[in-house]
Amino acid sequence: MTTTPTYRSINLTATLLGIDRRLCIVILIAVFLVFRHVTFLAAVIVFALLWSAAYWLTKYDPELVVIAPKALTQRSLYDPGKTTKKKGGVSL
Repeated sequence: MTTTPTYRSINLTATLLGIDRRLCIVILIAVFLVFRHVTFLAAVIVFALLWSAAYWLTKYDPELVVIAPKALTQRSLYDPGKTTKKKGGVSL
């Protein structure tokens, strides 16, 4: 039986500047907009704050960056098995 090597890099998330590439692109767009409408110093501060939050999030749970946007687009489903308790009276 032959085995095929599986490389670890296949299962790693694509990162740019140490964070997920989609977050990096969103951060760079936000920093550009802040730079265009406010000042350079404000853009540097916004970049530092957003990058540090995204870096922590990527190191904490890399899959959360993928799961959270998908969860926001899912609509909640009605579960007929759930019941609500009513105060007073008898419900039939």
